[in-house]
Amino acid sequence: MQKIHIVILDGYPAFKEVILSTKYSLELLGFSVEIILDTKIYADVINIIFASHHISFEQLKAQKIPIQNIILYNLEQVGEGVPWMNSKYFRLMKNTHVWEYSTANFTQLHKAGINNLSLVPIGYTPNLEVIPKLEQDIDVFFYGSSSERRIKAIQAIKATGLNVVSTTDFGQVIDAERDNLIARSKIILNMHFYDKANIFEIVRVSYLLANHKAVISELGEKTSIEPDIKKAICHGSLESLPSLCVDLIKNPGKRHALEENAYNIIKQRDAAKFIQKGMEKYLSSIEQIFAIPTHIKQTACQLPKNINLGCGLDWKYNMLNIDYDDKYKPDLLLDFNRDIDFYQDIDAWRFGKHAGIKGYFSNIYANYIFECVDNMKNAMTNCLNLLEQDGHLYIKVIYDLSVNAWSSPEYKRHFNENSFFYYSNSLNLFNLGWHEYAFEFIEYHISLSNYGLELYYANDNNFEKVKNIPRAIDSLTFKLKKRKVNEEEKKLLEMQRTS
Repeated sequence: MQKIHIVILDGYPAFKEVILSTKYSLELLGFSVEIILDTKIYADVINIIFASHHISFEQLKAQKIPIQNIILYNLEQVGEGVPWMNSKYFRLMKNTHVWEYSTANFTQLHKAGINNLSLVPIGYTPNLEVIPKLEQDIDVFFYGSSSERRIKAIQAIKATGLNVVSTTDFGQVIDAERDNLIARSKIILNMHFYDKANIFEIVRVSYLLANHKAVISELGEKTSIEPDIKKAICHGSLESLPSLCVDLIKNPGKRHALEENAYNIIKQRDAAKFIQKGMEKYLSSIEQIFAIPTHIKQTACQLPKNINLGCGLDWKYNMLNIDYDDKYKPDLLLDFNRDIDFYQDIDAWRFGKHAGIKGYFSNIYANYIFECVDNMKNAMTNCLNLLEQDGHLYIKVIYDLSVNAWSSPEYKRHFNENSFFYYSNSLNLFNLGWHEYAFEFIEYHISLSNYGLELYYANDNNFEKVKNIPRAIDSLTFKLKKRKVNEEEKKLLEMQRTS
């Protein structure tokens, strides 16, 4: 019998029900399963790891854990600004097998170069039905971390006169204490923590549906939710939650119908079948090589169309990250000070080998990079060569009168509003060596410092009185577009060449 450890590196209360459901499903499939709460990963078993962003690929290798014995079960949202969607976590995912619960996340991860991937949705198992039947003396119960938007929504619901109990008032509750409050509640409220939530909180809500609970949930316009689950809940905008709660409290028949419909829908989602498919794909994907360390078979993935140039610590999962310093683990190690041949093959650790990338990319984002460049001509030429026709280069730089100017020993120059006009001037194409394509200057934007904003408001919002005052401007953002050299410019280039 194959032995499996479910390893929890952090956040067991948040994932408890999914973990117990996973254990139940695996045992139903004939595996021997143990839950490991001390975070230890063993080399001689299959390890299904929760909260895996707390460990690195390098740590697994140092512990001599065979990589083919690792499954990462990702229950976190994939999106910009999520702190653990970094190069460390992606390097771990790239070299192991990943189970992903969300179809939206699955698509994002696949685009980001993770191809050892199985979709393992959240489902139902009978062992989730543990909440007791109690007298319901609470109208609305919310549990979860506090945020400003959640607190405001709770206050609005309380203002309707309903009996609302919320952990935003008294702190987190877990296990039996939480389940007691759920049992006593007529409605369980679900709200997004952030304004821009992309994934419905199925990890939390599935447990409630399996226990015949009526759930009212906020759903944003762009929130990804599976069609069956959408039918299992009452949903609306954040502003509509008070009226939705009042309506369900006033109509117990409607509420009970929602509870039974929700239970019937979640019961159709057989978690054991989801887990079985995940295990079958995992077992078929790993190499049967038990030397330590080993690796997972890799295939090339399509390159993103956007570049994060000079990524440093600002690594972005949904772009091709380029830097000259390997300590930042860029997708591609390149020095833009050099004259680079982009017709040559490249090998990016997330996306594999690709034939020449000249003229491939739609956008290049270069934030606070050109201050450190040694050779501006080469750097701008390399950007031009990488972009497709009509592609855009976005450059963010420190203003030369900013308080941050010359604040780092790595800075070699700073900029003003005229700094990039040179690269769009037809008279300079010959000196730049640009004969087929050039940059068109589109626009630039100015970011004022706090001091600059004070001056701006003090001068009746008159920008012209403020813009040249030292320390008033922090940064500039330029937008340039790649275009073809026109006929007049070709004549000028020929004249300059022969003169």
